[in-house]
Amino acid sequence: MAAMASKAAAATVSLDLAPRPYPAATASTRRARPATPAAASCSLRARGRDRRSAVVVAAAAAAAPAKAGAEEVVLQPIKEISGVVKLPGSKSLSNRILLLSALAEGTTVVDNLLNSEDVHYMLGALKTLGLSVEADKAAKRAVVVGCGGKFPVEKDAKEEVQLFLGNAGTAMRPLTAAVTAAGGNATYVLDGVPRMRERPIGDLVVGLKQLGADVDCFLGTDCPPVRVKGIGGLPGGKVSY
Repeated sequence: MAAMASKAAAATVSLDLAPRPYPAATASTRRARPATPAAASCSLRARGRDRRSAVVVAAAAAAAPAKAGAEEVVLQPIKEISGVVKLPGSKSLSNRILLLSALAEGTTVVDNLLNSEDVHYMLGALKTLGLSVEADKAAKRAVVVGCGGKFPVEKDAKEEVQLFLGNAGTAMRPLTAAVTAAGGNATYVLDGVPRMRERPIGDLVVGLKQLGADVDCFLGTDCPPVRVKGIGGLPGGKVSY
């Protein structure tokens, strides 16, 4: 992940979640130990040099005696494998960077953002919190204008702010802490699908309470939904479990 920031007061930060591609990997067959009739022998060896990696694969197989009428599968030796693989972005990193971008000052551009339900719910929650978020699924990019730690929605919130997060644990836990720490005049309810209501979050809630926050799992299950009253924010204190 590479990041570049300008020195201007309202900085624009560019983040790329894509791992740097490795050079093309090659694979060649090597003489292997005799395989049993019902098994194949496969060995994989990786070596690194100057931050590059190569993979050598050796495989051999022997077919078991064919039964009458059974289909026969013939495995041909692999002579060479080459190409470039671009890995998708991480779900965990994608959601955490989106939230950090929202809490920061200035504009953040996130590239290679994973297209997943968790990320979808995080993007929706940030918009509900009043942030300017532009997401391009095809380009795997999001542009987030940060709020500097205070979510815009709290200025005009007259009712509870509902954040529906599906089954996105990578959105539920970080957002619970974030809206608590942000403070303000709003009350937030973070909820999800029935499965989310079975996922424990009590330890986080207990820790936030010990830091002076007004937060609770109001169904008494130590699972979502979670209600956060932002007034007072996160005064601080000592946390023990």
